[in-house]
Amino acid sequence: MRRIGFLSLAALVMLVGQVNAQAPTTAPASEPEPAMVENPQFKACATFNVGSGQVMEVAMGEGDHAMKMSTKQTLVEKGDEELTVEVVATMEMGGQTRTMPAQKQKVPAKAPDQGIKELGHESVTAAGETFDTVVYQLEQKRMTMKAWFSDKVPGGIVKMSMTGSQGKLEGELKSYEVK
Repeated sequence: MRRIGFLSLAALVMLVGQVNAQAPTTAPASEPEPAMVENPQFKACATFNVGSGQVMEVAMGEGDHAMKMSTKQTLVEKGDEELTVEVVATMEMGGQTRTMPAQKQKVPAKAPDQGIKELGHESVTAAGETFDTVVYQLEQKRMTMKAWFSDKVPGGIVKMSMTGSQGKLEGELKSYEVK
């Protein structure tokens, strides 16, 4: 089955950066092709100019297993059917800090439908501002992911959370720049 869009977005945001939209793979012949829908990540970036971006901070684990991650996402290329976003992640764990090399992520305009639910609207305060957001949720076998999107922020995500068998992870917008 194809995996892209919100699942990839949330997983990367929570694990190594804010965005990971990979090119869809071909589904096995025995599985029907999933319906293609508007990619929320593409929509959240497409209205901004190249150079716009944001910084997110993500925290996971507790005590000796606590890890913090800061990710900077910058829109570097823009097209009608695909965007390119550069992501730089810095991780802190066990008193050590490591910055990962910049990675470019392709963000297609359409993505396979994964059953993302829109839960409604909420006000969220982050980066010193209050944003009106749309809340999305994706439930998978072993995890539930939520993301709060605002059209005022490049990349869209203002807040996120993931709860599952491996624990809990939370992230929040720290800063953003619109060009």
